[in-house]
Amino acid sequence: MHERLVDPEIQEGRRLLHAHAEDRPEQIDQLRRHRDGDYQLINRAVAMFDILAMYVDRGYIKRDLALEEWGHSLARTYTAAVPFIQNRIASQTWKPWPHLRNLGPEAVAWHEQHS
Repeated sequence: MHERLVDPEIQEGRRLLHAHAEDRPEQIDQLRRHRDGDYQLINRAVAMFDILAMYVDRGYIKRDLALEEWGHSLARTYTAAVPFIQNRIASQTWKPWPHLRNLGPEAVAWHEQHS
């Protein structure tokens, strides 16, 4: 998991996500339509944290270990991803990234306690 989260493409997705964290829904739609490559990098970065959160939910990775290693990055990424998550939920018939939506707020609280 650690190797996937430090993959340069996933890191670039997180960088792009932070650069677009203040985007309004119509800007996110424009990003998806006109800069699909960037949008897909963001999507992959968010999806990787959803997979980490799924592994935590299922007990494959201990929660405290995941937060110690990735809690700060997870919290910042989740906070930046909220507009993208909301945009995807509005455009789907299903709710994407359920594990990240569950663990994200906990990671934000952990981050605030450990900053």
